Amino acid sequence: MSLTGVKAAKDPVDVKNYSTDWSALLEADGATAIASSVWSVSVPAGLTIHANAPYAPTIVGMKTTIYVSGGTTGASYRVSNTIVTNSVPALTYRKTLIIPCASQ
Repeated sequence: MSLTGVKAAKDPVDVKNYSTDWSALLEADGATAIASSVWSVSVPAGLTIHANAPYAPTIVGMKTTIYVSGGTTGASYRVSNTIVTNSVPALTYRKTLIIPCASQ
């Protein structure tokens, strides 16, 4: 299942966090936890997903969070989060966030 949402614009100089709350979707399907979470960004180039502390991606309960920086003013970035649940059989979901970049 893939869902899409538009997020508030970020300035190219900001390091900003974005979160996805999976609880309603997972609870409806009987899942109890997220086993893994992978984030990716599509073209255009320029937006960075941080992978190391203190800005490493996190899973807290049924909420996933990333930190991003960079970007080009006027560009919109598609940032996707794919998760796999700990249920048997494991369920896989993806949400795509649209992050516009604007100087503020």
